[in-house]
Amino acid sequence: GDTFTMPSGVTVAGSMANTPAFLYTASSNQSISASTNTSLDVPTQVIDTDSAYDTTNKRFVIPSGKAGLYCFFIAYQYNGTATQNHIAITRSDSSGNVYQNGGTNIDGFYNLTQDIRGISHTMYYNCVVGDRIEARTQQFSGSTQTLYYPRTFFGGYKLIGV
Repeated sequence: GDTFTMPSGVTVAGSMANTPAFLYTASSNQSISASTNTSLDVPTQVIDTDSAYDTTNKRFVIPSGKAGLYCFFIAYQYNGTATQNHIAITRSDSSGNVYQNGGTNIDGFYNLTQDIRGISHTMYYNCVVGDRIEARTQQFSGSTQTLYYPRTFFGGYKLIGV
């Protein structure tokens, strides 16, 4: 039942720190082929408190000692209208096996059947060390579509107090 008032300039560390936290953005438009499940290419770091985002493999990896409940979010916009857009924040184990539906393992896919230009998506995962989190998209327009880079990003953070 205690209340703490933090003066300005205080840095919170330990179990009450809201880290790891990361946000990466696209640096150029990205072509998305029709009917192809594609990872978002977001190589530009805004913040990455634990250097846990792997720009080469396009995924966030839960660092050692940082297991827990996380909030992940993505947003993007196509330059044109994409048909049947599928958006996903996937969670796989350290060997790359994607967790499937059932119990507390939610697959993170959200499927839209209408034509859209932009979308955002949020997922909460209870992660263990080494889990891999990826932002993905798929569209079925029949031709390649282009993601508009100023409006494409992927981020997340560990929740405190859980």
